[in-house]
Amino acid sequence: MFFVNAEGYAIVQHASDYSLVTKQNPAHAGEFLAAYGISLGPVGTPPASGYPAPIGSTIASQAPAGVGACRMTDSVSVGAGTALPTYVGLAPGTVGVYQVNFQLPANLTSGDQQLEMVRTFLVSPFGDCSSSGGKSAQTYTSRSALLPVQ
Repeated sequence: MFFVNAEGYAIVQHASDYSLVTKQNPAHAGEFLAAYGISLGPVGTPPASGYPAPIGSTIASQAPAGVGACRMTDSVSVGAGTALPTYVGLAPGTVGVYQVNFQLPANLTSGDQQLEMVRTFLVSPFGDCSSSGGKSAQTYTSRSALLPVQ
């Protein structure tokens, strides 16, 4: 799901200056980052197929309609830490590319860390999200990518 280079490192930018996170320019604990990938699921009000997401607006991910999904939660796993994304949706000006903005946990250790995205849907078998019973969780985890941290 995350774009990676030939060595398996995620294509991630520092949110402060949009430079790439690399071994020579690693991420830092507590820093905001933007990762990119594909196949992150449905979004609200998508552009027509083949057209880019509009610049200057956000088109965020949402639980899929018609499958009884009551709620969706996203988290980003970095090494042993977890971050809640501040945005998951289409990257403005691109076609079919998703952007995941998140803040690295403050207690990360230096070195190459595993980066994964975890998406969990709370699903009701009868599509009744108002009742408290009968719901189950469905979790999807992305393929791991590496992220250099200093």
